Amino acid sequence: MLVRKVAGKTVTTMLRPEQVEEYKALIENGRRLRGLVRELETLGLSILDQDARSPKRR
Repeated sequence: MLVRKVAGKTVTTMLRPEQVEEYKALIENGRRLRGLVRELETLGLSILDQDARSPKRR
């Protein structure tokens, strides 16, 4: 089973066992990529918060 968000809605796709093996690396890479993007966003906000020229966020 592959679960993802599309236009803010959860979409579930059933996969056959052979498809799971075939797409396993692709699915894992997608999860890793989303995690790295979250880390990058957090790092960027942290840097921005430390910049004295930036107005303070609430």
